[in-house]
Amino acid sequence: MTCMAVQRPTFFRGIALICPMLFVSEELKPPMIVTQVFKHLIKPLLPQWPLTPIKDLDGLDFRVQEQGRRLNKVNPMSMQGLKPRLATGCELGFTFPEWMALNLTNLRTPFLIMHGNKDFITDAGLSQRLFDEASATDKALL
Repeated sequence: MTCMAVQRPTFFRGIALICPMLFVSEELKPPMIVTQVFKHLIKPLLPQWPLTPIKDLDGLDFRVQEQGRRLNKVNPMSMQGLKPRLATGCELGFTFPEWMALNLTNLRTPFLIMHGNKDFITDAGLSQRLFDEASATDKALL
């Protein structure tokens, strides 16, 4: 939604963002050498490869880690251990964040960001960055 609001500033009257994942938290990224090998060597050769290097997030999406693990097992919409394709991971991990970083100042649509400080998957500091850099005059961060 944030991407669309940047591209079409008058399309929405306003947007509400709950823990927006516009960038990947540094704590969740694999080591730099791994990202460079995947980005420049393996992705061009094997874009359909289902081995995107991601850390296990099952225990991070709930305050009580075991709740997240149990929900993942019974949720029919869960990927149940499957990993996204390499090309998808590269676009979400490299291309989109780079584009978003260049276009944060173009966000003029009024917005509200709600983000908890204990979120381990989407870094609250990145929501603060969006709030600080966006050119919208009507904005709030909770």
